[in-house]
Amino acid sequence: MSAKSTVNIELNEELFEQLQSLAIPLVDDLNTVISRLIEHWENNPPTETTGHKPKNSWWLTPRGEKLPINTEIRARYNGEEFKGKILKTGIFFEGETFTSLSAAGIAAKKKNFNELSDASASTNGWRFWEYFDKETKRWRSISNFRDSM
Repeated sequence: MSAKSTVNIELNEELFEQLQSLAIPLVDDLNTVISRLIEHWENNPPTETTGHKPKNSWWLTPRGEKLPINTEIRARYNGEEFKGKILKTGIFFEGETFTSLSAAGIAAKKKNFNELSDASASTNGWRFWEYFDKETKRWRSISNFRDSM
């Protein structure tokens, strides 16, 4: 494995302190903090209110359904609540990105209930997940997006 070359940069003290405040002690260095910021920026593109339009405001599922990126989602199962987010790359849940709502649902079910097999954790993601509708200020079934296509 070859070592990556490095470039030295100068930061003012205020910026360095801001980056340092985002670091996980004994885990992060400057590279990992900046990488995480870049990943966050890419997964949460600017909105129209900032004067920049995101390139693509929809995530296209492998089956061709469109879901709006940067949408918070949640699910409830056996008294537990799970939260995730629709990103431009898929469904983000517990530090992992899934290519379908169902795969994310299975992961959620198995998270606290390890005894579940893949078959018993089988999930219809369209029924499992809800999204927060900012207009109505209510949680609604994510299948509303599918029904509106």
